[in-house]
Amino acid sequence: MQTYTFKEVDGLELQADVHLPDHVDGPLATVVSLHGGALIMGSRRDFDGGLVDKLVEAGIAVVSPDYRLAPETKLPGIWMDVAASFRWVREEGPALWGADPDRIGVHGVSAGGYLALLAGCRIEPALGVVGSYAGYGDITAAWYAEPSEWYCSRDPIPEATARAAVGQGVPVDGQCARASYYCYLRQNGLWPEQVGGSADLEGYCPLRIATSSFPPAVLFHGAVDHDVPYEQSAAFVTRLEERGVEHRFLPLEGVDHVFSGASDVDAERVREETAAFMIERLGSTSAA
Repeated sequence: MQTYTFKEVDGLELQADVHLPDHVDGPLATVVSLHGGALIMGSRRDFDGGLVDKLVEAGIAVVSPDYRLAPETKLPGIWMDVAASFRWVREEGPALWGADPDRIGVHGVSAGGYLALLAGCRIEPALGVVGSYAGYGDITAAWYAEPSEWYCSRDPIPEATARAAVGQGVPVDGQCARASYYCYLRQNGLWPEQVGGSADLEGYCPLRIATSSFPPAVLFHGAVDHDVPYEQSAAFVTRLEERGVEHRFLPLEGVDHVFSGASDVDAERVREETAAFMIERLGSTSAA
């Protein structure tokens, strides 16, 4: 693994880890892996290692970038960081690790899955493939904009407690202590306001803006997800069907957020099928 700075903003260095195959012959397809955490938590070190291993073993480079986190940075700024990581891969990747600028894909988990879907809508030239685990396409819908029954079943988070967990500088590595702030937002239906800020969020809703030019996509979602509703992925799949976009949907019955409650066998099958879909669309690079 190699670590690079791909962007500097307001004196802050945003870094990306590049996971490379041991030996390859020819330019490398590259997948950008976007971490989850509700855009509030997490870091570039948080990714689905099982899937990343499969992609790397197939001769595909995987880039895991940081991005600034909310609420200190609002969604437009977060998206600017994500978009910058794709530009960096395309423009600097060929010299740094032999990236093929014409074979770039994206995968993300949860909020990273949301960003992956958004990248499929907004990154140009178009990506070769999009993968999303428990992602979401509509950030203005009731599940985010109204109090969550699931989160409201927990002890209420006082606003003072929530606010104390954030606001210390401009983070790119959000620790678990920030989870209290996220829970507070979900208990009060404040995520769109606090993360989106004053932005017009319609243009940040993949479900609203995906067109027939959306890249081939593979989506996975647990059918009893209490954090991100299963219906978010199901609705996006319907959108892809209506637009005639090649896709594959991998739901799992009885599974909660991401792989919570999934058997090892089922989780491995999803990873294998996701990797196979992405490798086929990007083309693997043979070992030297």
